[in-house]
Amino acid sequence: MRRTISISSVSDMDALALSIGGGQYTSIWYRSNLDAMNGKLIGGKKNPLHNRLQAITCKTSLQIGNDYEKMMQNRTGNPNFEAEPLRWGHWMDGAYKRIIEHKGNHYLRAYPSKNTLRKVIYILDGQVVSNADLIKYIKEQLREPKVDVNDFRYDHIFCLKAGRVTYNVTL
Repeated sequence: MRRTISISSVSDMDALALSIGGGQYTSIWYRSNLDAMNGKLIGGKKNPLHNRLQAITCKTSLQIGNDYEKMMQNRTGNPNFEAEPLRWGHWMDGAYKRIIEHKGNHYLRAYPSKNTLRKVIYILDGQVVSNADLIKYIKEQLREPKVDVNDFRYDHIFCLKAGRVTYNVTL
């Protein structure tokens, strides 16, 4: 039986992040960071889609509460791999490896797995557009960095699925 639960406060989201079993697979639907999407393009060119393009993304098979250092030792085959400290923010007390606090915001840390899939819905000028409409532009102009971790700002998340429970997030 599947259940749906509403999350409407930061403290409820903190509790959810702490309750997900270490390494458990989750799916997260979120709004992309508009600051990144509205940034300058490769070579410093002005972005012609500034304030016109939005994206809704779903990432599946993310893991919460992993030990990053051990995970990277396994992935790289380097038993001496050492994680660097956070470059921004700090771990929330009692939420190491799960919740980062930074400038009054909370971020959920999740780790992509080899099975992680990413689906993006692009919205241009308020209308959904296909990937084919934007693919040439995006490939030529925007950088898609390969990441070992994802930090999701709580107020960008609108749905999270863990186990057989779907959490609708409205912060």
